[in-house]
Amino acid sequence: MNLKKIFTMGVVMTTILWSLGVATLVPSVANAMSSSCPTLVAGDMIKVSGKPAIYVLDNNLNYRYFSDGDVYKSWNADEKYSYKSISQSCFDSLTQPAAAPYHVFYRNGSEVVKYLSSDTLYVVGLNNVLYPITDAAAKAIFGTSYKTRIIGLSEWPYYTKSTATITEASVYEGALIKVDGITYFVDAGKVLRKVTAEGLTANRFKAAYVRTLPTSSIAGLTMGAD
Repeated sequence: MNLKKIFTMGVVMTTILWSLGVATLVPSVANAMSSSCPTLVAGDMIKVSGKPAIYVLDNNLNYRYFSDGDVYKSWNADEKYSYKSISQSCFDSLTQPAAAPYHVFYRNGSEVVKYLSSDTLYVVGLNNVLYPITDAAAKAIFGTSYKTRIIGLSEWPYYTKSTATITEASVYEGALIKVDGITYFVDAGKVLRKVTAEGLTANRFKAAYVRTLPTSSIAGLTMGAD
């Protein structure tokens, strides 16, 4: 999967869809939703009036749930509950994906994560790939206090574990980095895409997830479109 035009309005929310486990990035298709529904598009977060759960719509306008509050917060720049309020009849006309997974994953590049039954640390990359990371590298990328923000992972079968361990302040696919004062999104193949101020807002990138890395960390990498 490739994020071809990360910051154009037509794919403003494809970063969300990419990490939901969607197989391909395709134009949104109409769902057989109720006429009581407001205008809904892929990437919209929705909530039934008077009900607590918040969902996000994927490329097929199927709804996917957030497994917990930390997952939801990783997708929202200001950590506020931002969503479209819909009626019960509207929600009942929507459907879940035809096959698992039905939930939303932690956003790539968010925080260091670990399984409750293991001491191995990981970072979340594109396509829900977990990259093992050493303590020294975690400190170099996420800061010396990173341990206070480690997120626990449930034993979900939908993450893929990479055999490539991150051992220094280096880039990985899905990271949001700043080098020499310029912010980049590390796309598939470690292609660097400069992130504009508008891009930060449109993609709900959290400023706290921008990791400052040395110039040497991007030496030899390809530059892509903004």
